[in-house]
Amino acid sequence: MVLALAASLVLLSSVSSSAPDQTAVAASATLTSWNPNVSCSPSLVTVADILGSAYPAQALAGSQYQVNSTDGGIPDKRALAPPCTITNIHNQVVSTFVQVNGVYLYTYTFDSGDCSKGFKAVNGGGRYPNNQTFCDNVGDIHAVGTTNGYIHVEFDQDWLAKGFCGSTVSYCNNVTIANEVSTGSISLDLQGFVYWDENHWELHPLAAWRLTPPPPPADFSIGASPSSLTVTVSGSVVSTITLTSLNGLSGAGSLSASISSSDLVLVWPTVAVSPSSVTLTANGTATSTLTVSTSLLTTPATYTVTVTATIGSITHSTTVTVVVKVL
Repeated sequence: MVLALAASLVLLSSVSSSAPDQTAVAASATLTSWNPNVSCSPSLVTVADILGSAYPAQALAGSQYQVNSTDGGIPDKRALAPPCTITNIHNQVVSTFVQVNGVYLYTYTFDSGDCSKGFKAVNGGGRYPNNQTFCDNVGDIHAVGTTNGYIHVEFDQDWLAKGFCGSTVSYCNNVTIANEVSTGSISLDLQGFVYWDENHWELHPLAAWRLTPPPPPADFSIGASPSSLTVTVSGSVVSTITLTSLNGLSGAGSLSASISSSDLVLVWPTVAVSPSSVTLTANGTATSTLTVSTSLLTTPATYTVTVTATIGSITHSTTVTVVVKVL
């Protein structure tokens, strides 16, 4: 028998949100199920996407998952192999298996009081292994940053009995998730099947969960165009150096250039970047110009010019190949 434990938290002040559009959601081509027992590919949705136009309230009507006047989502919440799609009341094909990122679990209980000793008919019936009893483990989620518009989530009793979820199942652990209950400080990503249960929307069965991965660090890239130049002695050539913000990096950047060659060089070309200081905005770009100048005495050879940029503690370089030829 699964032991009972409850965790509940006081809700904070509500946060308003506009109703989402009603565009039907299809499975993502890039997302995959974390639970190997689920063959469906999930669609990426939000709490508001599931609730539909009733958000933040609960209503069957107005959700893209409504199937008819009384039902929504998958036909049977106990199914071990629910359908990957449904045809909704608007005759749209909608993915039932979803991934919801950036939510927090604000209530959770192991023993919901909804328990069973055997598999449901949809799963072939029969007693649970070793005559065990399994109960639904249930909770509620909000989107991080909000305190309204909830989705009910359930680890299903048949899924627990089958071993699809459980205390030893890393991707669908019904025990360790109790440690992640919070008022919004712990962000989770969930996968599960959408189901309308009389008066509210659920992810039932809940198929997998994880702590939301931290965002990638702010960074920048550097590139040169063109990255290969040819110049005759007593001439000059230029290349545009572009810095591109990655993941929101912003700040002042300094640039410098150096030159090297594996050939024997007596008189070197001169290199300069202008401006040597640029300001990079978040998710924007900044440019500078590399100029390579030669004189009549410059040694014909192949050179490598390295342009180095530094923003804060981050440094990146790019190279430009320069071939100097005689007249």
